[in-house]
Formats: sequence, structure tokens, C-alpha cells
Amino acid sequence: MGGAYPDPIYAKRRDGLFVVAVHCSHPARTCFCVSTGDGPNAT
Repeated sequence: MGGAYPDPIYAKRRDGLFVVAVHCSHPARTCFCVSTGDGPNAT
């Protein structure tokens, strides 16, 4: 966001963004991360 060509529309949308990440220790076989072949760790 601090680059040479700032995008004010993106910056305004990003300022209002609220991100939630869930970190589980034992994913079920029906969980999204298992279906994509990824792990349950939030990064």
C-alpha cells in the first residue's frame, strides 16, 4: 500500500477489511483445508 502508485480505492476497501483466521489442531476429513491438500495452520 505504500508503493510508488497508490490505489486510493483499494486502500479504502483494505482499511475496512476485517480478517478472521482459524487454527485447528485436528481437521476433519470434510474440512476445506483437507480438500485442498493444505494444512490446518493459519498463516
